[in-house]
Amino acid sequence: MVSGSDKIKCWYVIIITFILHLLLINFYPINYEFTFSEGAKYLIDFEKQIIRDYFSNQANTFSFSFIVGLINKIFPIENTLLYTRLLSASSYFLLGVAFIDLFSYFKIKFKCHFFLCFFYLNPLIWTFGYRGTPDLFSASLAFYSFSQILTIENNFNYKTFFHYLLLGVSICIKPIALIYLGLIILLDYKNNIFLVVKKYFFLIILTLFLPMVYFFIIKINFNFYLVPSKFTNAVIFDYKSTSYILIGYLSFVAISIFPFTFQRYYFGAKNFLILIFSLLIFFIYLTKAGKLGELDFGFVEKFMSRDLLMILIFFPFSLMFLYFVNIEKKNINYKLIFIIFFYILFLSFTRPAQRYLITILPICYFLVFLNLDKFNTKYVLAVILVIYVPVNVLIGLNFYFVSNSNKNIIFFLENEMLINKTDPGPLYPHSKHRFKNLYQIEYEISFVPGKNVAKQFNFSNFFQKQTYYLNKL
Repeated sequence: MVSGSDKIKCWYVIIITFILHLLLINFYPINYEFTFSEGAKYLIDFEKQIIRDYFSNQANTFSFSFIVGLINKIFPIENTLLYTRLLSASSYFLLGVAFIDLFSYFKIKFKCHFFLCFFYLNPLIWTFGYRGTPDLFSASLAFYSFSQILTIENNFNYKTFFHYLLLGVSICIKPIALIYLGLIILLDYKNNIFLVVKKYFFLIILTLFLPMVYFFIIKINFNFYLVPSKFTNAVIFDYKSTSYILIGYLSFVAISIFPFTFQRYYFGAKNFLILIFSLLIFFIYLTKAGKLGELDFGFVEKFMSRDLLMILIFFPFSLMFLYFVNIEKKNINYKLIFIIFFYILFLSFTRPAQRYLITILPICYFLVFLNLDKFNTKYVLAVILVIYVPVNVLIGLNFYFVSNSNKNIIFFLENEMLINKTDPGPLYPHSKHRFKNLYQIEYEISFVPGKNVAKQFNFSNFFQKQTYYLNKL
């Protein structure tokens, strides 16, 4: 149960987290952030070419950019990147309200504000809170809608209808948010499929109305429903790697819910077999660890060997299996575990990336806190101070390093009037929108020096160093 003082502390955590993320709001975009902010400019003059450019760089739906464009239509600004990052940062309000309501509804004894600190500081959640991408915003909309629908007694009133429509918006942004509609129906299922269909038929239609309108508009105008043909092969991954990807995703989930899985387990035959089983499947994963799409630890791996990293990961990985096997035998637990596993299994047939787990992580934590009674907060505090804070600082510094490097190179090219004569090379994911009207390529940006180097750019901080070359062709 969330007490009055606990709720006030929750709001302190939410507001402070939001303000901290605003400090990074004006940094130069990286990793295709520009596609969303530039796509939002479609609503200024309704130039269809802007959407075509968007789909030439993005497999995501256009919905996030459209929402940003609507905001910009009402409150116009030149730098629409600010709105994309504001929406991402606003996710903490939606997630915070959702967890406060769920803690109250299920009478959870664990301090909600302390849980929010842990959840927000999860590097995956923290990082995408200051990135102008739809990942965290879509997940927060879906989870917020889910929490409100779950805690409202009457399923047929305007407030409930609004939240189903809101869930539909999150599905428009990221279709994988559809898992929340499945979860809502599954939690209410009581051995009679006909009653469930009868009860939810209208609500399913209501939820899917906006996504269906979006997909049909895209099909009519651009001749595809969900993914541009350019990215079809990139999204569908090699099915032979499915088992490795599944284990990889489960490893990231295990790390996220640790240390809540760190409990006393009776060392009997069943738990011993579970340890052996988890060890075997983890060894299978080791043969492909770090080679599966974006399912890795990025530049963090520079600070320790992969072998040591894998040894450290095995500990929470095995604890997760012990936790799920020994979890209290309740219907809601089984249903939540089924949804989590089904979602991850589905992801395992597509190109893997850590960010896809953002949608399911709130459900993973929902399962965890439903089974929390008394838990030593020192373990949680240790993970926050020893792992989360240092990792988030390193990721933040890397974000600034990449952002600032690109900004300085672009500034030089524009001042020297070379921007329209230069192939962006490694700058493409961050700055493609600045290289417009290329008519005659005379230069290229590269990590490797060419025969005729016109300019060398050196960037470094206390743990990173990168050199770019402007080569004359």
